[in-house]
Amino acid sequence: LLFAAVETWMRSQQGTSNLRALLYFDEILGYLPPVANPPSKPIMMRMLKQARAFGLGLLLATQNPVDVDYKALSNAGTWLIGRLQTEQDKARLLDGLSYAGGNVDLPSIDKMISGLGKRVFLYHSIYKSAPVLFGTRWTMNFLAGPLTRTQIPALLKLTGASNIAPSFPASTAAQAAATGATPAATPVPAVQAGISASRPAIPGTITEYFMSNNLGVSEAAAAANLPGTAQVSSMVYRAALLAQAEVRYTSRQYNLDYSRKVSAIVEDPGVGLTRWENFSGPAISSQNLQGSPQLNSQFHIIPGFLSQEKKVNEMQKDFIEWLVRTGTIKLKSNPALKVVVGPEVSDADFQQQCERAIKDLKQADLDKVNQKYETRIQTLQRKIDAQELDVKNAERQVNNRTMETVATGGAAILGLFTGRKRSLSSSVTKVRMASEAKDRLKVEEQTLQQLQDQLAEMQKDLAAELDAVNAKWSSSSNQVSEIPLAPTKSNIFMDVFGVVWLPYYAVSFSGQSMEIPAFKRA
Repeated sequence: LLFAAVETWMRSQQGTSNLRALLYFDEILGYLPPVANPPSKPIMMRMLKQARAFGLGLLLATQNPVDVDYKALSNAGTWLIGRLQTEQDKARLLDGLSYAGGNVDLPSIDKMISGLGKRVFLYHSIYKSAPVLFGTRWTMNFLAGPLTRTQIPALLKLTGASNIAPSFPASTAAQAAATGATPAATPVPAVQAGISASRPAIPGTITEYFMSNNLGVSEAAAAANLPGTAQVSSMVYRAALLAQAEVRYTSRQYNLDYSRKVSAIVEDPGVGLTRWENFSGPAISSQNLQGSPQLNSQFHIIPGFLSQEKKVNEMQKDFIEWLVRTGTIKLKSNPALKVVVGPEVSDADFQQQCERAIKDLKQADLDKVNQKYETRIQTLQRKIDAQELDVKNAERQVNNRTMETVATGGAAILGLFTGRKRSLSSSVTKVRMASEAKDRLKVEEQTLQQLQDQLAEMQKDLAAELDAVNAKWSSSSNQVSEIPLAPTKSNIFMDVFGVVWLPYYAVSFSGQSMEIPAFKRA
């Protein structure tokens, strides 16, 4: 809270290159950690980067540099380094010095730090050519200790947050107030009780997010069915619980690898079990989650259910269990076609996949049937072609024998008139040979007819089997069923979880004041 008030004062000053004030903070352990993100960290990081432009200097002290974010160390221009307890602390300092700029001879500084005695310090400045050593005198200071509950109201007056009413039990009120909060950049007086220019502290290590102000005033007014003449007085943030998880579905049996994201924003969970389905919506893009609020913003007090870290952690577990209970998806399946798709595939696309599968499978069956009959038909056709040649040969033989018989008979008759005798046996032989030729022709024609009948029967069987294949696959597209697939807890991964500050426009219209959402989830 003190840093919030100082930052508010700082931003009301004009820029200068002279030192106006020096803010001293001893034992910063836990306020600028390298991994966690307590409410104190964003504001201290901003001041380390920007305070010098307003003439404000920061003097931060710690016994354990390893517990300080290296980005904070890299923004320090002047270093006073005493004896260090561990090699990890020295490594963190050297790492920060390497990023701080200036002429840094790290091996030399490493050696100097290792040889420091009691009350001897190494002085390094990015504006000096080399570090120097100096000793300190004995000093006396007064350590007042932690804030008492009676001192908190006086501290709140520094931040303009005297109207804030606790939203959590009295047993945790002092702890929440003493934790500190990140305020808006410039002081904005509270428009009503329970709203402050300073962001209320979130207990424990709960992560904080800020929903992006991605709706303009006109868009927000239109979404709230307000005319464009509504006047905006300020931006106000409301705290809510944000939970977003990725649910994965995998199945070797169905060759499926599908995932979806489920998010929920809970401003008031109500009494009893949390009805997550009432708060769920589309996934929130990481681009819509920011690390700091808009300037000149105000903040509502946090809801009671967010004031207890234990309660928030229990809601995270309950959210995951709700996903397991209700996260079953329905797969569209066509067993005959062996087509299985996830819920992301529309009915039209599923039907198209089935039609492509039918086309491929039916063509494969048709090819099998055609291949089965093709060789047999070709073999039979060759026999028919050969038999037709035999029939033609037999016909020529019949014609030849007939002509010979006629010629022999004519010669015999002519011999009767001319007195020249012909052998009777020769005529009989010709007649017999002509008769045999006719018999062979008849046999050949019968054989040809049998082969042609076999071909016709085979083609009929082929057509019947092709019709059966077409009938089989024509009805396959209607054999659609649904397969339920439930997620397992091991396949649910938390993507985002913590407190999200939702931006609202404080507007006035026709003498009425109201707040309308300044964001959209997608």
